[in-house]
Amino acid sequence: MIDINSMKFTGKEVEDAWDTKIVRDQFAAAALTGLLANGWVDSRVCIRAYELADAMLEARKEKK
Repeated sequence: MIDINSMKFTGKEVEDAWDTKIVRDQFAAAALTGLLANGWVDSRVCIRAYELADAMLEARKEKK
Protein backbone atom coordinates (compact mmCIF):
# COMPACT_ATOMS: atom_id res chain seq x y z
CA MET A 1 0.00 0.00 0.00
CA ILE A 2 1.22 3.50 -0.80
CA ASP A 3 1.81 5.77 2.19
CA ILE A 4 0.62 9.13 0.89
CA ASN A 5 1.82 10.87 4.06
CA SER A 6 5.43 10.16 3.11
CA MET A 7 5.01 11.50 -0.42
CA LYS A 8 6.13 15.03 -1.21
CA PHE A 9 4.21 17.11 -3.72
CA THR A 10 4.81 20.59 -4.99
CA GLY A 11 1.94 23.03 -5.03
CA LYS A 12 1.84 22.83 -8.84
CA GLU A 13 1.52 19.01 -8.78
CA VAL A 14 -1.36 19.20 -6.32
CA GLU A 15 -3.03 21.94 -8.33
CA ASP A 16 -2.65 19.99 -11.59
CA ALA A 17 -4.04 16.81 -10.01
CA TRP A 18 -7.00 18.71 -8.57
CA ASP A 19 -7.71 20.46 -11.88
CA THR A 20 -7.62 17.12 -13.72
CA LYS A 21 -10.04 15.59 -11.20
CA ILE A 22 -12.46 18.48 -11.62
CA VAL A 23 -12.27 18.37 -15.43
CA ARG A 24 -12.72 14.58 -15.38
CA ASP A 25 -15.85 14.95 -13.25
CA GLN A 26 -17.20 17.66 -15.56
CA PHE A 27 -16.56 15.49 -18.61
CA ALA A 28 -18.24 12.53 -16.90
CA ALA A 29 -21.28 14.65 -16.04
CA ALA A 30 -21.57 15.77 -19.66
CA ALA A 31 -21.17 12.19 -20.91
CA LEU A 32 -23.75 10.93 -18.42
CA THR A 33 -26.22 13.56 -19.60
CA GLY A 34 -25.69 12.48 -23.20
CA LEU A 35 -25.96 8.79 -22.41
CA LEU A 36 -29.19 9.23 -20.46
CA ALA A 37 -30.66 11.55 -23.10
CA ASN A 38 -30.05 8.85 -25.69
CA GLY A 39 -31.81 6.18 -23.66
CA TRP A 40 -28.78 4.39 -22.21
CA VAL A 41 -30.10 3.34 -18.82
CA ASP A 42 -28.43 0.35 -17.23
CA SER A 43 -26.30 -0.47 -14.21
CA ARG A 44 -23.06 0.51 -15.99
CA VAL A 45 -24.10 3.95 -17.21
CA CYS A 46 -21.97 5.81 -14.62
CA ILE A 47 -18.96 3.60 -15.33
CA ARG A 48 -19.37 4.26 -19.05
CA ALA A 49 -19.59 8.02 -18.39
CA TYR A 50 -16.19 7.95 -16.64
CA GLU A 51 -14.71 5.80 -19.40
CA LEU A 52 -15.78 8.45 -21.88
CA ALA A 53 -14.39 11.19 -19.62
CA ASP A 54 -11.03 9.39 -19.51
CA ALA A 55 -11.06 9.18 -23.30
CA MET A 56 -11.74 12.91 -23.49
CA LEU A 57 -8.78 13.62 -21.19
CA GLU A 58 -6.54 11.48 -23.39
CA ALA A 59 -7.73 13.33 -26.48
CA ARG A 60 -6.80 16.62 -24.82
CA LYS A 61 -3.26 15.32 -24.15
CA GLU A 62 -2.84 14.28 -27.77
CA LYS A 63 -3.92 17.69 -29.04
CA LYS A 64 -1.28 19.59 -27.01
